[in-house]
Amino acid sequence: MTHKLRKKAYSVQGVQDSALNASFGREVTVQQVAPGRHPATDCKPRLDTIRKSMKIATWNVRTLYQEGKIENVIKEMDRMNLNIVGLAETRWTGAAVAKVDNKVLIFSGGSTHERGVGILFDESIEKSLKSWCPVSDRVVVAKFAGKPLDMGIVQVYAPTSTAEEEEVEQFYEDLDKAMKCLKSQDIKISWGTLMPR
Repeated sequence: MTHKLRKKAYSVQGVQDSALNASFGREVTVQQVAPGRHPATDCKPRLDTIRKSMKIATWNVRTLYQEGKIENVIKEMDRMNLNIVGLAETRWTGAAVAKVDNKVLIFSGGSTHERGVGILFDESIEKSLKSWCPVSDRVVVAKFAGKPLDMGIVQVYAPTSTAEEEEVEQFYEDLDKAMKCLKSQDIKISWGTLMPR
């Protein structure tokens, strides 16, 4: 696999709930791309200055825990001219930001090679990444600078209809935590494999 980790891997279990209940830019500093808070006069590139229009998609990849799988996803992303792709069932452990060829992957997984979610995007969009949070091995959220509003993407991998009730309830608690990480005025995109409550 030809990627290198650019951030320290965080244990999904190690993320504290108090940090997840805060909106980005306030108390969540451990997962920010740059340490510390960005000043109000920050000249960070915004999504609208990078592209007039973006193509986004989500994909249940079944696994990225096999040789060549991530490269295959990148080839398909390039072939379809996609800028951001949400990934479900990545089966990677831990949580980190990885550089893969000319793409950036934010991923969140558990301690075993099951479940896992990620968001894959172009290097040009990386400049607009404000912050991200690995909520669990079923939910990850990323916030991008935009104009007039910032955009939050929540990638999910919901349990199946045969899952235990506790697992389903935990998933929806994680989804609520992810939504609380975003501000009310942010544009929110929630995607992945969802099941009705």
